[in-house]
Parts: sequence; C-alpha cells; structure tokens
Amino acid sequence: YAFYLSGVTSVTLPASVKTIGVNAFEYCTSLKAVVIPDTVDSISNYCFQHCEGAESLTIPGDLDFNAVNIPFYDMKKLKDIYITPGKTGAVSVSQVQSPTSSPANISDGYTIHIMEGVTEIHDKVFANTKASRIEIADSVTVIGADAFAKKAYDKSTIPDYIVLGDNTRSI
Repeated sequence: YAFYLSGVTSVTLPASVKTIGVNAFEYCTSLKAVVIPDTVDSISNYCFQHCEGAESLTIPGDLDFNAVNIPFYDMKKLKDIYITPGKTGAVSVSQVQSPTSSPANISDGYTIHIMEGVTEIHDKVFANTKASRIEIADSVTVIGADAFAKKAYDKSTIPDYIVLGDNTRSI
C-alpha cells in the first residue's frame, strides 16, 4: 500500500527495488507512466490495478507475473507497452498464461514495442492481444509459435500491424 490512492503522477524506481508489493500503486489514477526496471524480480497482487490514467507501461520481458492477481487491471488509457530485455533477453510465455494478469489483455488499440536487446519472443506470449500495432526490434531473431495470434505466421503472412525487425530469422 506504499502509494495506494495517492495523487502521484510519476515514479522512478531505483535499481535496488527487487519487489513491488501488494496494492503498492493501486488507485494511483494520476500516474501517467509505469516503468518497471529490469532489476525487479517480482510484482505482487493488484500492484498497479486501477491506474486509469496510465498511458504507457514499461516491463521486463522475463518478469513472471503468472501467479499474480490482476496487477495491471483497469489501465483504460494505455497507449504503449514497452517490453525490455530483462535479465534473459527473452519475452517469456509466462506473460500470457493468465489472460487477466497480462498487460496485453487490459486495453484496446495500444502499441506493443519489443525493445532493442530482446532476442527471442517465446510461444504464445501475445496470443489474443488487443494491440493495434506491434513493433519488433532488430535484435529479435526468433519468434515462437503462435506468439501473436491463434494461428502461426510465416514471413509472407504477417499482418501489416506487426512490424518485424530486419534480423528476424525464425518465426
């Protein structure tokens, strides 16, 4: 409950933060950007729930929040999700196994930015995403099966809203 119901508009978490606690930023409706640094190992239940004013979310690709109850619920104004390399450089499958927890399922019409340094996107990570655009950095060389939809893509059938990096060699 560190910032619960506060009027905070921005927060910069230092590299020393390893865990974001239960309800830490819940109902911070004026918070415009949520940036979770690559040094964070875990997030807790409801930690960013009801951050209705948040327009961007930056999150490590390897952060496992599968067992966490709706950490990003009700981010209605979300426009951009930035996925950073994390510690492994891979965007892991854990991000999609619980649809109510995944930031890819909380809003409509946003852009997912897979940032430089991410090298691999695992199977089914963004299946059923509501993104209107997905931009993939040149550093990504492998994209797993069904990473973005219920059907597999090859380079000839990628929809226009998915922009591949030049170095992607395996889909």
